[in-house]
Parts: sequence; C-alpha cells; structure tokens
Amino acid sequence: MAPATFSVAAEETITVNADARESVTSPLQGYVAKESAAGTKTSTPLRKTPQSISVITRQQMDDQAAPSVADALSYTSGVLTNYRGNSNRNCSEIIARGFRYAPKFLDGLSYGLSGQAGAAGQIDPWLLERVEMIHGPASVLYGQVNPGGIIAMTSKRPTAQSIHKVQLSTGNQHLGEAAFDFGGKLNDDNTLFYRLNGIASTKHEFVKDNKQQRMAIAPALTWLPNADTSFTLLTMYQNEPKAGYRNFLPANGTLFNTSAGYIPYDFNVSDPSFNEAKREQTSVGYIFEHNNEQHQLHAEYALQQHG
Repeated sequence: MAPATFSVAAEETITVNADARESVTSPLQGYVAKESAAGTKTSTPLRKTPQSISVITRQQMDDQAAPSVADALSYTSGVLTNYRGNSNRNCSEIIARGFRYAPKFLDGLSYGLSGQAGAAGQIDPWLLERVEMIHGPASVLYGQVNPGGIIAMTSKRPTAQSIHKVQLSTGNQHLGEAAFDFGGKLNDDNTLFYRLNGIASTKHEFVKDNKQQRMAIAPALTWLPNADTSFTLLTMYQNEPKAGYRNFLPANGTLFNTSAGYIPYDFNVSDPSFNEAKREQTSVGYIFEHNNEQHQLHAEYALQQHG
C-alpha cells in the first residue's frame, strides 16, 4: 500500500485552542468541580476517578455561610451532619454511610486526635479552599480509616490572582464576625506569592451562660526559584477561648409532656461556674515540588499540635 501524503497550503492558518486544566488548590468559580486530588493523590478528572467524591467549593461554602465543615457537607449525599443538634463542641463529627466518625484530613494529612478518629480537631471553614467527601473505603490511600469515607480539606494557597476581600457578618444569637482574605504576588518577577486569611467571631449559644468565640489566622507563602521548582509554606493558628458546649436533655420534658410541663430549650444542665471548654490549634507545614524530564519529586511534611 502506498504511503499517504498530506500537503498544507502556505497561506493556510491552523488555529489550536487549548483549555487550561482546573487547579485542585486554586479558587474555583461556581459549585461544580471537574478535578480532584482527593481520590488519587494526583490531580485527576472526577469522571475518570473510580470513586464517588463530593466537592464543596469555596463559593458554595460562602453562599451557604457554613460555620463549620459539617455544615458545608449538609447537602452531601450519604452523610449525616449535626446529629447532636446545637451541641457543637466537636461539630465536625460526621457519620458517613452509617459509620462514625468520618476521619478528617488537611492537605492529605490526618487532622485531629488519632485516638478519637480525628473528631476532636476542628478548623474554621473560612481557612479552606474546598472540602471533599470521599465516599466508601479509602484506606489504600490514607491508611487505617473507617469504610464509610473520609473528609479531605484543602487549605487556601498563595495565588497569582490578586485577592482583596473583607467580610463583616451579623445574625441572631448575637452573632458578630469579621473575616479577611488577601493574596497575590509579592514581586515583579512572579517568583513570590502570598495568602493571608483570618477570621474572628463570637455568638451566644442556645443554652444559657454559653458562648462560642473563635480567632484564626493562616499565612502562606510560595516561592518559585525556577520554572521546575516550587516551595510553599503553610501555617495556621486557631484559638477558641470558648469552644461550644455539650448539652443533652431527655425525651421526657422535651418531646413528651410531663406532669411538671416541658423543660426550657435553653436549660443548662451544667454548673455555669464550672463549665468551660477551650481549644487551641497550631499547624506548620510545607510542600516542595521539583519536576524535570527524568523524575518528579513531591515531598510534604506537616506538624500539627492540638491542645
């Protein structure tokens, strides 16, 4: 068979259009994510990932005004959130496909106290770029976790896009909140980028003599010494001098009437002078990446301390 030959006229113009791939760590417009690194540890299209993954983007969290990671997942299938009602000292406790509690991972590493299935650690969703729920077993990638699924959280990273956002919020229960998010490049050579976001909030609880107060800040810096190398430093500090409460009331007196009537919904079963809950969390980590034609090196280290 004679070989095929092709010729292109000199005046003919060929136009090639290429769409940039979606970043799994950068801000995303809208609710629908097409890429995820939670299910494979590499950026992969969701339609090519052999696992069910629900992605909650930053915009969806903003539109929902989600005060916790659990609230961000409220519209996710197969999970039960806020099952303790307003008892919210560990309000990131989530039941996934009947298993409690879904472990939490921040930037690929376990987040929380290991003895409590990662339930004790709690991060303000304002510091996150996205929250993902991997439905079903994920122990191949994340170690010993329950078969219901895991929560994969991605912190806000430095970006070349300029970000200047300040947000003030108020609401019922004497809610007062102030938050900021800044980011962009630090030099004209496009080798240094930063991200600085933080939040401070206070509100009264539904139970008497209880408040919830939180202050958090998360600086991050990315350095690009050359086209093949990047170094990102991630830090976070969160202090909750009043971290919520645990308050349980019986069915008799709440759901069912008694001879003495009903228990007030704001009844505090604890001693106000002895009831105290506080939490302080610090994390420092870095991501180093180097790529060339021969190899790809990805190293990540993080140190988390919870108190």
